[in-house]
Amino acid sequence: MRTEDILGFTFFGLLLLGLGFMIRGGPRNRPSTRKPKWTATGLAIIGLALVFFGSVSSYLVHTSPRIDATGYIENLRRSTGKNAGSQFFLAVNGGPTFALHARYHGYGIQQGEMARVSFVQYSSSVLELTMLSGSTQGWSLTESEGSDSYLVISFLGIVCWGLAFREYRELPTGN
Repeated sequence: MRTEDILGFTFFGLLLLGLGFMIRGGPRNRPSTRKPKWTATGLAIIGLALVFFGSVSSYLVHTSPRIDATGYIENLRRSTGKNAGSQFFLAVNGGPTFALHARYHGYGIQQGEMARVSFVQYSSSVLELTMLSGSTQGWSLTESEGSDSYLVISFLGIVCWGLAFREYRELPTGN
């Protein structure tokens, strides 16, 4: 089993467990002093899932090998809007084909042209791309590795922990 699979199963397992606790502590017809405890436990578990996913993903991006490859751009797709970017395959002569993505969605990347690309193996994120042929020959692109976005997810987990602590403080004494 790959590291990404283990990370995904653990994240969704903890997330569903936390949601289950929150549903158990949700509003019902009869009042209960234990509801805040269930809700707080659910928030703490969801926070754990978010911190775990964000920090482990950030670590994997930081430690993943950087691959340099030269090949032809194939199956180029550009998207705009909320998830703007470019997805493409880099076909290396006599080697593997890599499925890559970049945040850039303009016309500097050209279908069927040769490019030199440096990317993160774990996330398939383009770090550097230089076009070697075609009308955009010499054009280059540099992007970040993208680990900062995973730290935002970890921060959301810490916020969940803060909310869980607040719920625990609202419990009557003796429970």
